[in-house]
Amino acid sequence: MSINPNVLYDKVSKESAESFWGYIPRSFGEAVDTAIKNYQPNRTDKNKLDKLKSILIKYHKDLGIYSPKVHENIQLIENGSVLMGQQPIIFGGPGLIANKVGSLIALDNMFKKRDLKLAPVFFVGDYDSLQKELARQYFPNPISHNAHIIDSEDYLPEESSIAAHSAKIPPVEWLSDQMSKLDDNFRGFKKQVKGPSKMLIQERYTHVKTIIKTSFNHSKTLSEWSTRIWGLLANIVNDYGIVFLPTSHPEIRELIAENFHLFIENRETYTEIFQKSRDELIEMGYKATLPHRHDDYAPFTLECGDDNNRVTTSLAFRDNRVFAEGNCPACNHTLSHEVTTKEDIQKIAKIIGPRVDTSQAVFQDLMNIRLRISGPGEIAYYALAAPAVRAIGFELPIFIKYTRAFYNSPWIEKLGKTLANRKQGSIHQDELFALLKQRVIGIKEKDTEKIQNAELAMENYIMDQYHKLLDGKLSIDSLKYLGWQYGRFTKHKFAQEVSWVWFDMAIQTGLVDYLSTYARMYHDDSLIGGMYYINSMV
Repeated sequence: MSINPNVLYDKVSKESAESFWGYIPRSFGEAVDTAIKNYQPNRTDKNKLDKLKSILIKYHKDLGIYSPKVHENIQLIENGSVLMGQQPIIFGGPGLIANKVGSLIALDNMFKKRDLKLAPVFFVGDYDSLQKELARQYFPNPISHNAHIIDSEDYLPEESSIAAHSAKIPPVEWLSDQMSKLDDNFRGFKKQVKGPSKMLIQERYTHVKTIIKTSFNHSKTLSEWSTRIWGLLANIVNDYGIVFLPTSHPEIRELIAENFHLFIENRETYTEIFQKSRDELIEMGYKATLPHRHDDYAPFTLECGDDNNRVTTSLAFRDNRVFAEGNCPACNHTLSHEVTTKEDIQKIAKIIGPRVDTSQAVFQDLMNIRLRISGPGEIAYYALAAPAVRAIGFELPIFIKYTRAFYNSPWIEKLGKTLANRKQGSIHQDELFALLKQRVIGIKEKDTEKIQNAELAMENYIMDQYHKLLDGKLSIDSLKYLGWQYGRFTKHKFAQEVSWVWFDMAIQTGLVDYLSTYARMYHDDSLIGGMYYINSMV
């Protein structure tokens, strides 16, 4: 069985060696220090940067997520950026997005403490077509390990060619129905909470619903709704000044369109190096998470019709001219546009969307991205793409993998202690608090080795208890714990912030402290990637 390349990234990061991704730092502080040491100023034309700033200011004002700090950080794009990215998802998406934002906040602070001010950027990846994970979300179920499903398939079909930026949100009746079902589901958890905490958790749940309803009622598209949720949390409820970059905005597409030409001009080199990396990974026993790239590979998709249906294209060659061509899956219309020169590409800029291995590269110069925060999926993609992208002349940032987070709740802790008393696998044992204490001591003593050893020990502890549960007799209680605590409601899901919608944890922390809870997990000496436990309690 092939191994996902993000496992290789974890291994390499602990050895501080170079690999497919280029330089991989061992810690977050080392990543920042190296980015500063290798800093290059933004080479983008000033007029283009001024236009970008103007677009972004209007965009944030229109969405109601603008603040003086947002304005200040938009100006910092002249210096460069630290960037994380995410597709728009109903109800805002899973907690991993908050984790990415938390790591972005932490890194932004690390740079500013070192006197390099960069823009913290949320890359809104709304150029992809609709997929199952964009139209469905999951919340824990109080009576079993199975998930409570929040679904929009009647309005946002799972298999659709519509570009995510054009997908209309469902009607308000759908939202009311989903909120009513969530209320019933949440009531089952609230019954397990006693005393003042019960009122507090209800207040926090009410605050979450206000954010969801307010953002929904002011939005027309899925992208607007999702971006409003995160913009309200980051810039209005808090004041982090996160800059949201709408990658499918027509005028922003015009700013980066010519960068696709480098892929077309150097297509033979790109495909050759891409294929070489792919073969090397497979030979090492790792899974190729992207398919072959051939000489007719087009570095972008096109959009067709009023619904902006996404058309996968390939290159065709006639009379020393190059064309991007493809058939629309919705209307079967054949699209064919000449892309021989930069000027040709510029003419069709408003209907061009990047592909998974080109999106980073075409925005690199405009945003002068110094660090890119990624999850396992993106890390796996760039194992294949990064060497080829560098080979044709693009600069790339340092790729860093955020730490996968596990967190607590009153019902999880109650169940975890029950399992611990039965000598079954459970994170909720005295060892958890000993490990948390060791890291705190290491931070107070400024002892890098102690901090990193405590983090490695925590990761091993989390996984040991997980395997102990799986290897034991799977009772109703152990299955619940695997679901609630580990996010394992199917064998394909793992980790709460991957499995559960963002507000599962926000109900424990409150909205004001939600993103900060993730940000506090990161320290200068924190290891790249790995896993950690957040002892969040009401």
